Amino acid sequence: MMSDAVLQILLILAYLAIGLISVTFPIFAICITYLPQEKWEIKKDRKKRIEDLKKHIVKLTDELSGEPKDSEPFREIQDRIRKHKDEKESLEFLSAKGAVRKPIISLAIALLAAILGIQFFYFENLELALGSALVCGMLSALFSSIGVYRLYKTISAVEYAALRPAPTIDFNVFFEGGGKSREVKLGKRTILKMFWGSEEETVEKVEATIFIHPELKFVSTNDKSSLQIPPSTYPDYTAVESSYNVLHKETYDAVSITVSPSKTGEYKIPVSIKALGITEYQTHLIIYVVK
Repeated sequence: MMSDAVLQILLILAYLAIGLISVTFPIFAICITYLPQEKWEIKKDRKKRIEDLKKHIVKLTDELSGEPKDSEPFREIQDRIRKHKDEKESLEFLSAKGAVRKPIISLAIALLAAILGIQFFYFENLELALGSALVCGMLSALFSSIGVYRLYKTISAVEYAALRPAPTIDFNVFFEGGGKSREVKLGKRTILKMFWGSEEETVEKVEATIFIHPELKFVSTNDKSSLQIPPSTYPDYTAVESSYNVLHKETYDAVSITVSPSKTGEYKIPVSIKALGITEYQTHLIIYVVK
């Protein structure tokens, strides 16, 4: 009978809402793992892109004064703005509000509608009971769909966060006195004092490796050093390593290296910085050897 089918559907909708509510909190527990990383990356990326977007809008303001709103430049700006909004929405779905509160509210309404439908089903007036049960069933299905959609968006945000590369942090690397280049005399022992650190974040288990070109003739350092052999990235270079368990934001380490150049020319000093939970940062300094 149709009435029995409606009752079965209402029971299924009630169990569905209960099942979805039960998986909401474990999903949020997974979200917590990626939320700090996503906040950092989105905040950093968005800041740069918003600055670019502002400059772009200012530049095009006069040029677009006579352009229709469906022109290509207008669409380009709208696409950029839409991307910023999507990033903000993605971050929200990893938060307690997006991953728990909103889905729970939708699913709780779905569960309540299903329970009310089951209660209405037992009214003495069969026609009224069936009509009320059907309305409640449709409401339950609607809010269950909303809850499923929100959980799907949360899972998609988790997937995106999980596949995103480790956070990137820009380090400052420079010679004493500032700048990324230094001039030294041929055959003269010279102390090169270099500084490295970050103004963005405190980092843990961080290690900086500075590679000294063979022609610069490494003499000594105040840190650990080792000669690189094939198949290393920089064979015959001397690697000077400096490390910290924790390097605080806006704190700089100084590395002193003594060299005695044997040949004139321009030499790059590659610098690699690794830390817990971030992408390896690479840059270089330049030494000019003159007579």
